Amino acid sequence: MGKKYDGIVFNSTHFRLLAKYQSKLKHNKFFSIHHQQVRFTQYIGVLKIGNLTIEILPKIDQLESSNKDKIQQIVLDLLRYCKVLHLESVPNSNVQLRKHSILDVYLSFFVQEVEKILHFGLFRSYSRYPKNQSVLKGQLLFEKQIQHNYINKTKFYCHPFEYDFNHPFNRIIKAALLVSKKLSSNYYTQQKINSLLQSIPLEVKPYHAKTDFLALQKDKNTHKYQLAISYAKIILEQLAGNFQTGNHAVIGLFFDMNLLYEKFVYTSLKKLESENFRVYRQVQKHFWGNRKIRPDIVFALGKKRYVLDTKWKMLRNKQPSIEDLKQVFVYCNYFDATEGILLYPQIPNK
Repeated sequence: MGKKYDGIVFNSTHFRLLAKYQSKLKHNKFFSIHHQQVRFTQYIGVLKIGNLTIEILPKIDQLESSNKDKIQQIVLDLLRYCKVLHLESVPNSNVQLRKHSILDVYLSFFVQEVEKILHFGLFRSYSRYPKNQSVLKGQLLFEKQIQHNYINKTKFYCHPFEYDFNHPFNRIIKAALLVSKKLSSNYYTQQKINSLLQSIPLEVKPYHAKTDFLALQKDKNTHKYQLAISYAKIILEQLAGNFQTGNHAVIGLFFDMNLLYEKFVYTSLKKLESENFRVYRQVQKHFWGNRKIRPDIVFALGKKRYVLDTKWKMLRNKQPSIEDLKQVFVYCNYFDATEGILLYPQIPNK
């Protein structure tokens, strides 16, 4: 406690909120609470505690801890390359990066996708909703008619067909925009969200959490929603009201750095595949009892097989630990590999 983040001091109130947030998590793999301190695991991302936003960035020894912009750029590049963030380019300007946390960057890309959708036009479809109206239109619901209009003979309780924008795709987008407006700390993103919300017709009703995602049907007319819905799903299911106490909310967005690094290496190798070079991920074999053994990557070069295990950690004295060596040795034996490779990150000093 007592450290400053973007001019805001992490105080006892923030600490208590974080402790309560931890107790609410079903499977907390992200951080642990100790005496007046918080320890983060291999997960990176963003924690928003009331008015305080904390970015959890990976440990990169070759870069100074004060070089936040460079480390953040590496994280964004990894998220883009592994298609966790579906974007064509990541902003390289240091000025832009200092203004945005990873959370704000994530929200800004969602906003960009919604802007594209509105540019081409929102999806419309026929829908049926029971209505008590003054015109007999659609199927008359006799039971409801008697229940509601037994005395008032001028009304008709009907099930009319209507061609409108009130579709699950649009309800999800609208709900995610409303949540993003509360989460974003960037003025320009908030302004864009306000403009987008004004462009969405009032007939788009509130989001139905239990049914709307299940009701989505992908076709050529809704293909333009694909990326926006993937962002909205994270926003609504992981970020919307993670934990609320009084006037303070705690929001968490996390990515497993070990899995991210593994996927980065696999994606890079997969692009080099040829008839003589094949790459496989998460291949498993029976080990002992109900346990299975599974290296990160197995690749075949000609008739020779290799196992590769990725490790997101900095080597001390350029020597792998004995545990890592034992692990890759077992992999080589079980998978009949010619050689085993332990791959650690190397960050240029430039």
